[in-house]
Amino acid sequence: MVSQIKVNEIIKQSGSSISIGESGDTINLAGSAYAVAANTPAFAAVYGSSTSGLANGTYVKLSFDSELYDSGSVYDTSNYRFTPGVAGKYFIHARTLISAGGTSPNQGRIAIYKNGSIFNYWRWTNTATISDFSMQISAFDTANTTDYYEAYIYFYKLLHDEKFQIEFKLKSGDIFCFDNRRILHGRKKFDANSGNRHLQGYYIEREEIISKLNFLNNKKV
Repeated sequence: MVSQIKVNEIIKQSGSSISIGESGDTINLAGSAYAVAANTPAFAAVYGSSTSGLANGTYVKLSFDSELYDSGSVYDTSNYRFTPGVAGKYFIHARTLISAGGTSPNQGRIAIYKNGSIFNYWRWTNTATISDFSMQISAFDTANTTDYYEAYIYFYKLLHDEKFQIEFKLKSGDIFCFDNRRILHGRKKFDANSGNRHLQGYYIEREEIISKLNFLNNKKV
């Protein structure tokens, strides 16, 4: 004979949750069967030590080589892949901290790859001078038994890309005029003992130029 409990209301005695059954049990509610699901497989992995030499302008796999836990041996530290092996819905998260030194990156991306292709990514764009920055990404996905996931990062430095540079040498008496809001400029180092140098800088407000041009265009001759 099946045991029965007949009540009109179930109220928790303490805390904020009510537990019914144990992992692996099947529970029937109103004639429908529900399996008590274990929150597995699950894993967490980190870098065993910091790495250096991140390539510029290409996606690089994040080599998380040290596991914090792995409930079903689903993460491979040799190829840095998560292969659930069990069909279902999964929450995937990755985070990284970049120490760029004085390179001031213009763009960073972090991506989750599924079966070798980008599944989801987040892009960060920078116009200021910085040295360190952090990126993270989270996603939900439905996986089958053979799907696998990897995390990648993309780092781009326009500043030191020669195809975006114009380099020339100023001569005595030259004037170089440019829009300071549109052009990033600088100069290379020189030997201070090689001679005297004098560089005079002058700034003009954009409104002054526009106002003067408007005045000359409207002036009657």
